[in-house]
Amino acid sequence: MSDPQPIVLGAESVRAEIHEAPAAHDLTPAQARRMIARSDEEINALVRELAGDAFWDAYDELRRRVIARLADERMVCVALLDGDDYEAAVDAANEHGGSTEAVVAYLAQWDYGAETDSDAEMQDHTQLADLERWQHQLHEVDHQGIHYHLVLDHGLRFYSLYRRPLD
Repeated sequence: MSDPQPIVLGAESVRAEIHEAPAAHDLTPAQARRMIARSDEEINALVRELAGDAFWDAYDELRRRVIARLADERMVCVALLDGDDYEAAVDAANEHGGSTEAVVAYLAQWDYGAETDSDAEMQDHTQLADLERWQHQLHEVDHQGIHYHLVLDHGLRFYSLYRRPLD
């Protein structure tokens, strides 16, 4: 499926509506042709005039909601290992080359998919922006078709593995 066209309110969208559904507006074919022939400036000025404050308030509210939704980058904590568990993870990863991919492969064994997501719903989600603010190393690794975020700090001896909810 191709990307839908952006929402545009102006001469182009008014012309498209007139062209596609003149009968819905009780327009004769001659009226529709005359309206479509008007200049962009004339149609756009009329749109701005008729939009009014209520339209722009709704437009601004919609834009704020879209930005808030885009900023919502909830992350599910799959695993958090420290102390002896961290050391076991280091050893297991080192047996497979010691890369961040090997660490993620080891930690991903605790990712139970929807069950992990359900557990996370009971707790507060961590936002990706929070992970980016932490003073630890943050790596992104794809493993078995899932994009993970690995937080690690060898000085503090811990690994944590995050991903977006699967839904």
